[in-house]
Amino acid sequence: LQHAEPLSAIIYAFDKYFHDIIKSADGRSDLTRNAILEATGDCAGVLAVFPALGKILEGHSMIPTQVGVKETHHRFEYAFRSMVRAITTPSNPVVLFFDDLQWADAYSLHLIRALVTDKSIKHFLFIGCIRDDEVDITHPFATELYEIQM
Repeated sequence: LQHAEPLSAIIYAFDKYFHDIIKSADGRSDLTRNAILEATGDCAGVLAVFPALGKILEGHSMIPTQVGVKETHHRFEYAFRSMVRAITTPSNPVVLFFDDLQWADAYSLHLIRALVTDKSIKHFLFIGCIRDDEVDITHPFATELYEIQM
């Protein structure tokens, strides 16, 4: 994880995933585009943080609607969870691995928690590593882990 850059690891991982889909010659781009647009509807624009996804969605609006910060976070979380739900299938399971979670920003940890606790997301596995000697009970990771365990 890159230190202090919000969403940097999530953006990097999913952008790489979408870039690999673009490079494939098996029609996965069309399937991915259709699945994501169907799942996210009008909220697809908030996913503009993934440049390669913009290439997959082509002419579809990737310009996010201008709203307040809290509403933007809610829309992004909804669209992000919907996107992950759409791209994870029995024939295309997704494994997301992050190292050094102690450096993750609070919003990234929140999104990870949202993914791993969403019972409607199937065929998805998250693996995370953390240096437990660098995390105490006040660290954002500890807070999110507590929420997951509840």
